[in-house]
Amino acid sequence: MQLVTDVPVPPENRYGINMVGGVFSIKSAAGETTRAAWRHAAPSMLPEYIGGSENLLVPAAVEALCQQPPKYNPVVFFGPTGTGKSLLVQLVATRWKRDNKSLRAVLTTGADFARDYAHAIETDSLSDFRTKYRRASLLAIDDLHEIGEKTAAQNELVRTLDVLLANHQRLVVTLPLSPAETTTLVPALTSRLSAGLTVPLQPPGPDARRLILRSLVATRGFSLPERVVDLVASDALTDALKPATVPKLLQTLVRLERFSLDGEISTEAAGATAGRGRWSCTSRGERRTLVQRFAAPRYLDPRRQSVRRS
Repeated sequence: MQLVTDVPVPPENRYGINMVGGVFSIKSAAGETTRAAWRHAAPSMLPEYIGGSENLLVPAAVEALCQQPPKYNPVVFFGPTGTGKSLLVQLVATRWKRDNKSLRAVLTTGADFARDYAHAIETDSLSDFRTKYRRASLLAIDDLHEIGEKTAAQNELVRTLDVLLANHQRLVVTLPLSPAETTTLVPALTSRLSAGLTVPLQPPGPDARRLILRSLVATRGFSLPERVVDLVASDALTDALKPATVPKLLQTLVRLERFSLDGEISTEAAGATAGRGRWSCTSRGERRTLVQRFAAPRYLDPRRQSVRRS
């Protein structure tokens, strides 16, 4: 039985991008961000962004942001929850900051930008506010839609973007929808964001899911049969995992850690129950659901790549 315990590490290019076939990963670089709140944020589920052919525009966007002057500016990553928008912003910022230690990088959110602007108005410190954002060589705004319908803050951001773009200072933004589809944005802001590179992020495909699962397994420190990885990563479980984002894949692994399939998945997770029989920790209904979903060969039809219902 082949077990997944380690993830091979291919060589990376100068932008931290590893490309193997149609699957790529973007690794973090040592460095700190300038937004204190992000330093105390919960760690990411993965230390790297992993994508496949469904997201091949991502490496080009990252390279464009790191070039001097930037090839595309601004860059907007948009997509549903769990597709790695926030992780991408942090990876880009730390990688860029590592290579440009003397330059300023500012990472914030749409909600925080609006709050900072309101505070600057209330305290008569608008000059300091503008210095902070307009002198940044890299400005990254995560969840820009959280700025809401605060027209004054959006107009201030428009003027800030005009200064940044005129000086070839980088701007990267994340949204759940494209700028044109984000109806809360003022037209001037939509226009400026749409003038750059907009990158749609899709949930990972089967090849990327397989690498994500292996990385999660290595991060969590337990062994998983290769056949289980292949099944969970395949389209056979599309309905159960839809959309098959990293959080959904992690939830699947957590369930696998709780149960032991033939004593092969995780004796540590099964604890004392592992020695008292392989199904001692589950009810009959739970056993059937678990087997149907997670790799019992007699339930899997390899010709149709679907899970049989008995």
